[in-house]
Amino acid sequence: MAIASGGNHQKRQKRLGMTRLVFLLLFLLVAGGFLRLFFLSPNARTTWVVDEDPLVVGSWEEASGQLTRIEMPSETTVEAVGGYGRYPLRALWDLGSLEGKGGMILAASVEESLALPVPYYFKSADGALDSRSLFSFSSWWDIVRNNIYTNMPMSTWFTLARRLAFLRPDRIKTVTLTEGLGVAARSAPDGSRQLVMDLSQVDVLVGALFEDEQVRHEAFPVAVYNTTTMPTLGTRVGRMLSRLGYLVVAVENDESPVENCEMRISSQIAKSASVNYLREVLGCDVRIDEGAKRADIVVRMGMLYARKFLPAQSP
Repeated sequence: MAIASGGNHQKRQKRLGMTRLVFLLLFLLVAGGFLRLFFLSPNARTTWVVDEDPLVVGSWEEASGQLTRIEMPSETTVEAVGGYGRYPLRALWDLGSLEGKGGMILAASVEESLALPVPYYFKSADGALDSRSLFSFSSWWDIVRNNIYTNMPMSTWFTLARRLAFLRPDRIKTVTLTEGLGVAARSAPDGSRQLVMDLSQVDVLVGALFEDEQVRHEAFPVAVYNTTTMPTLGTRVGRMLSRLGYLVVAVENDESPVENCEMRISSQIAKSASVNYLREVLGCDVRIDEGAKRADIVVRMGMLYARKFLPAQSP
């Protein structure tokens, strides 16, 4: 009996040891995952919009270590993407919720107004959200509990939280749009007073704040061709690329349609920062073309990109 009891004890000890080993391995996997998230490098530029009053657009540039913020009155009226018409910024989240699109209508409409890629959005469930503490631990806990709505992956959030935790004030640039400074007062058809964004003045105020240093340094000429029936698509894309530091030398129409965005380049610049960033921003399919071209980078825009501006086809 003593021998049997000793054998059972050894089995229990062995099972206990295996259990501890499994828990240790699980702990190491989880801890390793968090460490990997913490030490990932963000994209060249990461931009988000925060639905608060005033509405805030934040943008982190990895190369310069600079955070740029744009504040604008939430009652400013802009053209909503998807053919919905003109709405105040503060109403775009509710519009997106009604259409089952969450914050995508807000993000895409702000993107169009500022000519700046804005892939991510944030909004507090109770309406109280301070964009300056958006990447603190308390905000992370609110995101986990769904008290803050966002489409930003947690891997991206963690890497930005690490970058912004101890950011010096001199590394933050804030542009505030107010009436008479990027925002103008207009009379609506019903006689009421509206605030609208003055796009030409916004372009002056924002200037080169969002230019990518490597893209600007490479200075590859870019030609943009609109292959769709949407008259302003090429101009919209050209304005955005200029904002990001690209040297746009031509914006024209092309009768040979493509479905997706297509980028034609030579093999010599295939691995350049300009090509990689453009692929990230527009999602272009890359085509190697060694023949003579109008510019070093030829971008041909198709219906896949245009659909977000059309009724019933917004993001």
